[in-house]
Amino acid sequence: MEIKDVIKKAYVKVSMESKNRNDALMELLKTSAAQKHIANQEAVLKDLLDREASFTTKVMAFVAIPHAKSDSIKEPMVLIGKSDAGVDWRENANFDESVPEDRVKLVFMILVPGQSKGNDHLKILAVLARCLASSSFRENLILENSTDRVYEMVINEIAGKLR
Repeated sequence: MEIKDVIKKAYVKVSMESKNRNDALMELLKTSAAQKHIANQEAVLKDLLDREASFTTKVMAFVAIPHAKSDSIKEPMVLIGKSDAGVDWRENANFDESVPEDRVKLVFMILVPGQSKGNDHLKILAVLARCLASSSFRENLILENSTDRVYEMVINEIAGKLR
């Protein structure tokens, strides 16, 4: 699998408006690019939230990597959302304004069809987590407001690491 097969410029949204996790997940699922490849947004949201209920996908300061395998997904994709204000990723809680790291500013949503064989989504998750562990890479993404630049930065950072 090539990274450009699952991350496309149309899958990047740099101006997320949602303030909480559930709304942010649905905001990404409702993008026109995602709608083409999702048969039932509510079913995918449920799959994402079921996964979230077992263990949070907020993996580090400012970053969440929600993921789901669902029969409502037609092809693998990684949706990228960026929020300048930050998203409260905790259920039934509010930001602690004194701890900016509580907010999620980068969301990398990994979606794969339920009938997918193998663990490609886990490979994508591992590579993303490894790349995002670099604080300079995260900070540069957080500061960037251009869809084109966010896309290029992500592709360039992880391009050869899925092979």
